[in-house]
Amino acid sequence: MLTGHEIFYNYYKSDRILTLPVRMPGQATPVGLKAIEILKFDENEPNFFEVLLGSDQGHIFHGVFSVDDSTGALDEVQPFKVVLQTPEYSALKEIKATKIKDTFLVLAVSDTQLYQFIGQDSLEATLQKYNKDYKKL
Repeated sequence: MLTGHEIFYNYYKSDRILTLPVRMPGQATPVGLKAIEILKFDENEPNFFEVLLGSDQGHIFHGVFSVDDSTGALDEVQPFKVVLQTPEYSALKEIKATKIKDTFLVLAVSDTQLYQFIGQDSLEATLQKYNKDYKKL
C-alpha cells in the first residue's frame, strides 16, 4: 500500500505491517509518492520482485527486493534510486510496466503527458536510457 511518503507491506505469512520509506539521495525529507507498480518477472523466484514508484515531482524510482519466506522480512537487493526524471517535473499519477518475451514496456502518466519506455536489457536500463530521449504519446 502506498501512502504519501511510505510503502506499507504485509507478507501473507506474517501478521506484522512493515514500512519502507523512500528518500531522494542527499535529502533528509521523504519523497511524495503518487504511483506504484510491483513486478514479478521470474516465476521461479516467488519472493523476488521489482518496484517502480512515481513521485509528485516526476521522478521514477526503481528498487529490487526479496522477502525471507520464514520471517517475512524484506531484503533490499537493490535500494530505491531515481532512474528517470520527466522534463515537466509534474506528478506521475500512474505507472504500469510489463515484460513481453524479452522486451520491457513502461507507461507513465502525468497530468499533461503519457510516456512510453521500451527496452530489452532490464527494467532499470530501459528507464535509464530514456533520460535524454523521451517518447511522449
